[in-house]
Amino acid sequence: MHSFFAMGGYAAYVWVSYAVFIVVLAIDAWAARAQRLRQLAQVRGRARRSAARSGSTP
Repeated sequence: MHSFFAMGGYAAYVWVSYAVFIVVLAIDAWAARAQRLRQLAQVRGRARRSAARSGSTP
């Protein structure tokens, strides 16, 4: 098991690469969710403004 985690002497490079990959993947998922929430808020705002101009309720 020790040899698996040692990665033949390249453990520092391999495990740091895995960590960077996981961090980038998490940031990408967070950014996509944040963008989706921003766009939904914009659509809701536009719908409210449109409804207010036409005099109806949403």
